[in-house]
Amino acid sequence: MKRAMFAAVLAGFGLIGSIHAVSAQEGWFFDATGGIALPIGNVSDYLKAGPTFGVGVGQQFENIGVGLGFDVDLLSGKDFEGATGPGANFYRYQIFGEYSFIDPRTSKNQINLIIGVGGTSISTDEVDGERLKDTYITFESGLHFGTGKVFLETVWVGMFGTQGTSSVFPQDISSMHNLTAKAGVRIG
Repeated sequence: MKRAMFAAVLAGFGLIGSIHAVSAQEGWFFDATGGIALPIGNVSDYLKAGPTFGVGVGQQFENIGVGLGFDVDLLSGKDFEGATGPGANFYRYQIFGEYSFIDPRTSKNQINLIIGVGGTSISTDEVDGERLKDTYITFESGLHFGTGKVFLETVWVGMFGTQGTSSVFPQDISSMHNLTAKAGVRIG
């Protein structure tokens, strides 16, 4: 398990940077994004899609970009067994990498592969006196399409922890998944 985690972290660092490379030259960049987060898997029984917002800062090196990002997913509860489930906020922080299939030094258009690793802190509304507050290891992958300073991206977010069942989420939630679709702007 430790070897697999170490290999995943190394792979993430090796490819990390793909979340947002639209800069037409090497150097620092800043990204701001907004969009929608769609819960998938077990947690989708309890949570509805909701808004997601994020920021990122990084460095572009030819076709590779690396950086740090922070995202917030605000998900409301779904009607479940005659009652509305709890809402949940996901606070995601990650080291990301991106690989540009089109050289950003010669084209304003971008198609990038996104890879990231980090954590997600989860906070839910209270249910029967219980509130879920936990931190999950997070892996991300996706695609980024941009032209000039604007971009669209879609990212799968996998969150893995030790939480099993609770009164907040009766099904096993040791892994949760989101699919995000965002639009953004890159300065740099």
